[in-house]
Amino acid sequence: MPSRDDRSPVIVASFTGLGEAELARGALESQGIDARLQGEQLVAVAWHLSNAVGGIKLIVPAEQRERAGQILAALESARPQADDAAGDDAAHNDAADADAADAAGPGAESSATDAEPGPADRLAEKAWQSSLIGLLLFPPLLHLWAAWLLVQSSRDGGPRTPRGRKVARRAATLTFLVLCCAGAFVVRLALDRGAR
Repeated sequence: MPSRDDRSPVIVASFTGLGEAELARGALESQGIDARLQGEQLVAVAWHLSNAVGGIKLIVPAEQRERAGQILAALESARPQADDAAGDDAAHNDAADADAADAAGPGAESSATDAEPGPADRLAEKAWQSSLIGLLLFPPLLHLWAAWLLVQSSRDGGPRTPRGRKVARRAATLTFLVLCCAGAFVVRLALDRGAR
């Protein structure tokens, strides 16, 4: 007779993202393995806590552990081939962009420099994250931090990638709005105290 430990569910994998966890669960279920996810609701609501809670856990019955491991290993080994194909497509697109820049002439901006995010892009991303988290936790304080990060980003030459520029614009807009609201609130308090 199997012991209690042989029948209890076991964790066969952990994932930081919901998409890859669902993909793995679906691959196991398609092979007849009873798989379930643990922690996916928390990560879906508070994605930034994924690493803190150990990610999303993929759980299967203990007797199906070996087979699940084989399926997941096959799925993982198929992933680099897909990444290589995506890399080949990206290299082809970069070559096409470089050809287009050459055709446009020497005065045109090259998109090859936009391919690699620089330090300013990372600062813009941090500013965007700080401004979003600041809405929930410490509105004026984290927005002052986001404003400082944006200033540092512009000192480093500004974001080089289209995503970096878009994130910097969003962070600047949100930070400006929150700081204006905080300033209006302080002015209103000062006027109310002066009227007394």
